[in-house]
Amino acid sequence: MQSELLALGILFFFAIVGGVISKRFKQPTVLGLLLIGALVGPNTFNIVSNQEWIDMIIEFGAILLLFVVGLEFNLTKLFKLGFKGITIAILKTGIAFFIGFQVAVLLGYSTIVGIFCGAIISFSSTVVIVKVLEQKALYNRQETPLLLAVLILEDILAVIALIFFSGMQNATGTNLFGMIEHIIIGLTTLLLAYVVMLRVSSYFFKWLLKNSTDDITTFLALGFCAGFSVLAYALGLSPSAGAFLAGSIIASLPQAKSFEHAVAPYSLIFSSLFFIAMGTLVNFNSIMPNIGLIATLLFAVIVSRFIAVGLVSYVFAGFRGDQIFFSSLAMISVGEFALLIAKQSTGFALGIDIVTITSVIIFATAVIMSVSVAYSSHITNVWSSTKTPTALSNSLSSLAWYVRSFFDQVDTENSETRRFKTAFFSTGVAVLLFSYLFVGWNKSIGLAHTFELSQTYVYVIHGVFVLLIILGLTAVYRRIRHTQETLVHVLTGIDRMMNHRISQRILTNMFFVTLFFVTALFFPLVMFVFELPLWTNIVSFVLLIISFAYFNITTRILGTYKSEGHAAGRLYNGI
Repeated sequence: MQSELLALGILFFFAIVGGVISKRFKQPTVLGLLLIGALVGPNTFNIVSNQEWIDMIIEFGAILLLFVVGLEFNLTKLFKLGFKGITIAILKTGIAFFIGFQVAVLLGYSTIVGIFCGAIISFSSTVVIVKVLEQKALYNRQETPLLLAVLILEDILAVIALIFFSGMQNATGTNLFGMIEHIIIGLTTLLLAYVVMLRVSSYFFKWLLKNSTDDITTFLALGFCAGFSVLAYALGLSPSAGAFLAGSIIASLPQAKSFEHAVAPYSLIFSSLFFIAMGTLVNFNSIMPNIGLIATLLFAVIVSRFIAVGLVSYVFAGFRGDQIFFSSLAMISVGEFALLIAKQSTGFALGIDIVTITSVIIFATAVIMSVSVAYSSHITNVWSSTKTPTALSNSLSSLAWYVRSFFDQVDTENSETRRFKTAFFSTGVAVLLFSYLFVGWNKSIGLAHTFELSQTYVYVIHGVFVLLIILGLTAVYRRIRHTQETLVHVLTGIDRMMNHRISQRILTNMFFVTLFFVTALFFPLVMFVFELPLWTNIVSFVLLIISFAYFNITTRILGTYKSEGHAAGRLYNGI
């Protein structure tokens, strides 16, 4: 006990030192804490060396860190972000993941190493970005609200990634499908508990707060966080995912602000200890052997941000010139979730120090972002001297016009868009229920073998589930068709000259563009889950080619429509 208390005191002292260093060099506190942790850890000066105790600090710190992140998020805020923010977040994460994976594979690393390299560069740092923008008086720029919305949604995607990696550890060969089934059941159970608590928690907390003192607020919040973390752990999922959902539930309460203020001092303590403890895992001796991968991933981060943030924000949000470069540079900083994902790599025996690589990338990208973000206008002036190919510019212009009009129309509240959103979410529920048929099928066959039922009963079970799957597919297809029809009505409202046939044709092509493009981005995960050989990576590029082919067809339709529509509009106005 004496050694643990001494180590705790040392960490508190060096947390102060890390804060001073960060303040002195005008960098986010996270960087100072990671650096100090690396110096006092067992791989450098060995001031703190109890690995079991370090792991415990990391686990508790991660739980409370994600609980605090959850306090900033609720379902109402998600709905307010709209489909535009959700789409940009998914595309940005997917593009960065794909580039990171391909870079690692080209350097000769395995599929699973590529998966982790792609994952760690996918998520930007909310803490670093907000702090740097505030320090440089850039927080009030017009682009900031959309960037913050994307960061919030990225946090949710990062939690899903943590659940995936924690569930897939050692899931290979014969137990692979059983592990996937376990993740589906565990995640659904956790989400069901989340939905139930959303309904009843307001009454529960209201009664407790009414019949207790103000001091109990902190214990209620931390106890609720612990309860959901234990539930997630019992379901075989990451405890930090449960903590995130617990924070989200509390964020939906009328008393959310009081809970946030009560937890803030504890979150500061544990988050600081978390970053120092993560820093102790850094091994400076691992930097030089992996310097090629680190440098290439840094280049991949910058390239991915300009493609995933710059290009996507141009198409989806109408950003131009300085707005594009500012948004791309602001999102360069790799986030704290990368450390949590990197920590999961220790369960896969990769033979490479992902934690150290991630820490170096976080350092470097934070510094690059902090230095460069204020010079976005200068970079814009340099870039403006080059010329974009006319054909590409026209294609992107047509697509950007339509996509922005589409999302503006969808995010507008009217009877048509409400019908579409209802149909969209009901389709999602139908797909989820359909996936449970396969889980039930597998469980039923397992029970049949357990009770040694005759082969006739096994055939009957197979027949029943085949029939249920056919009926389920029919129901899902009808829901999809209904969603499509409601969306066509929404699209027809984009322009008074657009008819039902044009909307239908454009929607069909955009569906295939999105389907093939997103599948290509995340196909490496399919390779990992099903243990496909590395040469199957070519499927990703085939899907990208098909996606661009549909994109080209779509832009031609839009270009033809715009020219015909404008001519008809001039004729209409002349009459």
